[in-house]
Amino acid sequence: MDKTQLDEMTKLCRGLIYSSRLSDSRVFQLAGHIWNQLIEGRPVSPQQAAQFSTRVGLSSSMANWLLANRSERDHQGNILGLFGLSLVTHPHQFLVNGQTLFTWCAIDALLYPPLLGKTAHVESRCPITHEKVRLTITPERVEWVDPPSAMVSMVLPDTPQRCWETVDEIQAGFCQHVRLFTSSQAVVQWGSHSDQNLAALTIVEAEQLVRMVLEEVGKNTQDFRFSPDPPDSHSCLQPKTGPGT
Repeated sequence: MDKTQLDEMTKLCRGLIYSSRLSDSRVFQLAGHIWNQLIEGRPVSPQQAAQFSTRVGLSSSMANWLLANRSERDHQGNILGLFGLSLVTHPHQFLVNGQTLFTWCAIDALLYPPLLGKTAHVESRCPITHEKVRLTITPERVEWVDPPSAMVSMVLPDTPQRCWETVDEIQAGFCQHVRLFTSSQAVVQWGSHSDQNLAALTIVEAEQLVRMVLEEVGKNTQDFRFSPDPPDSHSCLQPKTGPGT
């Protein structure tokens, strides 16, 4: 993957997180309150969301738009997921502080440990081999991956985006195509049956993409944080003893 491709992928991911309607940093302050409750395994009620919005000084119209277009909710309106981190079952299991959550896509799984400042254990199944792909991700880097040959599929920027505005559209157009695989060959096989243009990223390349996305968004909101030090390029490729082994 060359720098031009990486830059274009960064812009694509940034656009999904940070559209013009989400340019107020108070949006991410609200998100932080919601994430903090979700990682304790508790949905956020509409009343709590309204209280959080008032606390950060976000207008009700902006908060309502955010929750209507970027959150997963139950029939009572309780928030179960926001911006890719969810209590709803998705392919990527995300264990943090002993609580099981899920992420909408593989990039989300890499993004949330540095974003939340917490270590997570991620487990997913390769959609081709059906074997488990497991990672331990700290706020600074991927510490462990099994198998070492694991790859991430990524939607290429030249994919027709139509309209990726609501949760359903984002999940259908982007998230369901951004998965963890046991090998690059598995990504190629998956891509041959996809209606999207896909690239195969190593875990190191996916880490680099996540870092660039957070740094790009962080230029406009002080609520995003990421270590400026790049990870050891070999740290996630060495077989190590993982959790439970």
